[in-house]
Amino acid sequence: MLDQAIHGVVAVSALENILSKSRGFCFTEGSEASSYLEAIRNGRVKKTRIDLTPIDLVEVDNTDTVLHMLHALDPEWCTSLALSTKALSGHSSPSSGGGTRHSLTAESAACLNIIGKLTKLRKLGLHCVKLPVLPEEVLLDLIAMKHLDLENCQALEELPEAIGGMVALRTLNLQTCISLPKLPVSIVRLSNLAVLTLIKCVELRELPKDFGDLNSLEELYLHRCYKLQALPASLGRLSALRTLDCRWCGLNELPESIGDLQYLVVLDLHCCKALRSIPESIRDLVSLRKLYLRMCMEISFLPQGLTHLTALRELDLSMLKKLQILPQIGCLRHLRTLDLHECERLASLPSNIGNLGKLAILNITDCKSLTADDVPMNLREQLKDGLVVEGQNYAQKDCGVVKI
Repeated sequence: MLDQAIHGVVAVSALENILSKSRGFCFTEGSEASSYLEAIRNGRVKKTRIDLTPIDLVEVDNTDTVLHMLHALDPEWCTSLALSTKALSGHSSPSSGGGTRHSLTAESAACLNIIGKLTKLRKLGLHCVKLPVLPEEVLLDLIAMKHLDLENCQALEELPEAIGGMVALRTLNLQTCISLPKLPVSIVRLSNLAVLTLIKCVELRELPKDFGDLNSLEELYLHRCYKLQALPASLGRLSALRTLDCRWCGLNELPESIGDLQYLVVLDLHCCKALRSIPESIRDLVSLRKLYLRMCMEISFLPQGLTHLTALRELDLSMLKKLQILPQIGCLRHLRTLDLHECERLASLPSNIGNLGKLAILNITDCKSLTADDVPMNLREQLKDGLVVEGQNYAQKDCGVVKI
């Protein structure tokens, strides 16, 4: 089985990321793994970067096997490690203070202790579905780490404050950490963090108060954080933020400080069904190119500040069931896509909509009070088959509109 695992790594990573040492392993004579490691010993291959990423393809879920693998790693060479296993696990029990106390099995603690001594690591992936806690001491010496991936650690209920000491960290992936209710306060010390992924952290209820101190953060993914009802007021201090993905969040409001995100390019609020309004400060998002408000069911009006988003290319307002009127968005001279489908109460289009000289797609399907005749003639000529009405594309012909 172990030789199959190593063979799998060779096949998937094209012999580039493999174990640098074979101590403790038995290989089938003539296998790809055996041949590659022989080439390493003979000096024909210099690159010995460690990567166990595909190990989950053969479900190595025996703790002893994982320990053997980790013991075989050379701390001086190991710069990248990824391990997917169900073997690392622990126990939860009530604490004297009324909370929950988490402990690891002895074998799991031993495995994590080895990882904590791999001080040359630049990239670490731990996809351990049964791991309830990550001990402080595991991260204390990993100060060279640039990429930490804990995706699918479904039992993980807390992160250690020691994570704040990993100041070189550029990406942190906590996707599908479905038991994680909050982030450690120390996370705001990650001054080089560029990408934070919290997708499907379904128990996450809040972000740290000083979250805005992450002044290198460029991408923030909060997709499907259902219990996250608000973003901190410090959000506006994220001066490098370019992408804010809040799809399917429980947000009921946005902070006024969102207007301070002058480099924000993408704001995705798709299906934030509790969101009641968009702050007027949105007018100051001078770099915004994509704004998605699809299925924000409680929004009944849009701020006039929307008319100041002159860099906007895509605007999705579809399925805003309560929306009755649009601001005068004809000044959005770079707008190429406007989706209004299923805006059932929308009674008219802005009087200056004909000024959208770069508009290529306009969807008014299932806008019950709107027809193609409500679109100015010059815009119909411009759009041609980019005008979508009742699920059909239309083209201009003889000063009328016909199906094609």
